[in-house]
Amino acid sequence: MSRVDEATQFLISLAEAGTQSAAAIALGISQTVVSARLKKARSVLGDDQAIALLKKHQRDEKCGYTLLKPFFLNSPVCRKCGEPRTPLATTGELVCQACNNIRNRAYKQRHADRVAEAAADYRDRNREALRQKNRDYKAANPGVDAAYYQANTERVKANVRAYRALHKERLSSYFKELAKDPVRREANNARLRAWKKLHPDRVNADTARRQLRLRQAYVAWANDELIAEAYELARLRTEMTGIPWQVDHIVPLNSDLVCGLHWEGNLQVIPAVANIAKSNDWWPDMPDAPAPLAAFHERPSLYLTTARSVPAEMRENV
Repeated sequence: MSRVDEATQFLISLAEAGTQSAAAIALGISQTVVSARLKKARSVLGDDQAIALLKKHQRDEKCGYTLLKPFFLNSPVCRKCGEPRTPLATTGELVCQACNNIRNRAYKQRHADRVAEAAADYRDRNREALRQKNRDYKAANPGVDAAYYQANTERVKANVRAYRALHKERLSSYFKELAKDPVRREANNARLRAWKKLHPDRVNADTARRQLRLRQAYVAWANDELIAEAYELARLRTEMTGIPWQVDHIVPLNSDLVCGLHWEGNLQVIPAVANIAKSNDWWPDMPDAPAPLAAFHERPSLYLTTARSVPAEMRENV
């Protein structure tokens, strides 16, 4: 019998047996000899022909996978997906990263409780080290939090709402304890004062919204961002012109005849003197409206002229 025939017959016997241990028993030899003869058969026939024989005569797919596994242990390319294989940092074993990730995800899905428990235990044992690692990463990447929030705003807000709803009592107790610390309380107050100084338009908008909500003039469908922009525009116009500007409700909120709402469609930015002059006695299309109280978008120069005619000391008090 030639070497090729001998190698072929051995591979057929091995495939029919299913495993190397079963083949050793069937042939009456040790597993060491089986491994040596398998290695010799691969060198005689080549891996492609040897794999084809084992697949053709395999007892079942599971046994076939067991027999073929030694062929791929040192292969630089994954035979399943064709991707390059890289050594693991822990054992040095060559693995296909894509296939390994798929196996890991499947394992985590099958054993979700076990994985979650192990992760929680790891965090508890390495809490300070993880916090320091997080601080170091943020120091090395200063804009990473802002970039992530910008890209995942809705997701972050939804997660925060869900967490607060789930841990409502715990958070309440936590913040009550923090409020008792005078150092932290003063730090929070200082941070709040700095924020208000940096965003006066937002403060004015929030103050107006709070007051108007008490008067039931604020509606749930109002666009808070557009309302805040109106107050920001009033501040910018005041700085640029030297004339006090205010956010005016086109239809007054408090009047004997009409009742407007606090939303972006009912707001206009006009000089403070004009806003005070119109008070809550005028609104668009009202009968017999005084000429000087025309809508600002129709006669803007009139308001500017009126405002500039007011003495400087009076403007400062407006």
